[in-house]
Amino acid sequence: MLRLRWSIVIVGILACAVAMTGLLAAEDKVTKAAPLKLILNASSLTDGMPDGFTFTLINSTDHDFKLPSPDLECSDSIDGTVVLRVEYITSHGGSEPTGTGGCAGDLYGGWPSIFERVKTWKTLGAGEALILKGKRDQLFYSDKKPGRYEFWAAYEPPYVEDVDQQLLFGSGFDFLTRSIVSSRLTFERKPGAAK
Repeated sequence: MLRLRWSIVIVGILACAVAMTGLLAAEDKVTKAAPLKLILNASSLTDGMPDGFTFTLINSTDHDFKLPSPDLECSDSIDGTVVLRVEYITSHGGSEPTGTGGCAGDLYGGWPSIFERVKTWKTLGAGEALILKGKRDQLFYSDKKPGRYEFWAAYEPPYVEDVDQQLLFGSGFDFLTRSIVSSRLTFERKPGAAK
């Protein structure tokens, strides 16, 4: 009987430890929310399709946040990039990506030190935003076929080596080290709509 009681006590202790681990993991996920929010908006519509988009990066923290001016639709690991993603959905339900990105911004040459780079970065106060605008002819996708189009934006932060990240964080800089995406916007091109 004594052996059974100890088994129950041990099982109880293990159950509590598992529950506490789950609570701590959930708390960790809450505290690691993205410090930037990316919002995509259509600028205007022609025949139900966007003529361009506005990409807004908002500081969602309660303190200053450092951010380089990212390139729009241009792969650039020194300043980061914002790209428009598009998925075309046919009237039959099939889907296909229609393209993204269009240039390479920093393939050659040496990079300045991280402390030289951050001198050019913008400081966004709590709730402040950096806004990029792109007209239809600047963005790399096709929307000529009838069907539904889903658009979303992705922000890829600048590449910063691990040792430089630690230097910056240790110096009090807060900046993004992982990609974020916006919510999706859906538009439909009707058959016979002019473009």
